[in-house]
Amino acid sequence: MNFLPANNKKIDKTDHEILSILHKEARISMTDLGVVHHYTVNVNCPIYGYKTHALIKITPHSGFMKSLLDYLTQCHSHINHCYQITGAQTLSIDSYFTDEAELQEFIDTIQKWGDYEIELVLRDILLSEGDE
Repeated sequence: MNFLPANNKKIDKTDHEILSILHKEARISMTDLGVVHHYTVNVNCPIYGYKTHALIKITPHSGFMKSLLDYLTQCHSHINHCYQITGAQTLSIDSYFTDEAELQEFIDTIQKWGDYEIELVLRDILLSEGDE
């Protein structure tokens, strides 16, 4: 994910460059061995000013999957993960936006390619082996 800081209060240019490198290069050795398929860095998006976390499901209209994927590839700065899930070629998009207006602008664009549902994330729950 290539976040551009919406505010520069806590993250400076060097921090941003380090996170970008980690995001691009974090999977080098174990991937080469075939052990790790995908390795990622989870960025604290609110620090960057991306406070609206949305899970979007979109089922493209017939013949529109390629156009939708082309658009999603171009606007990757909002998208943390994009999965094809079960059900009529449905995509599940884990995404971040600076506010609800920016989310609405994104939805206004993608709605021409398919039917969608939006869920807003209220909070992140970290689960570990020690949690009960």
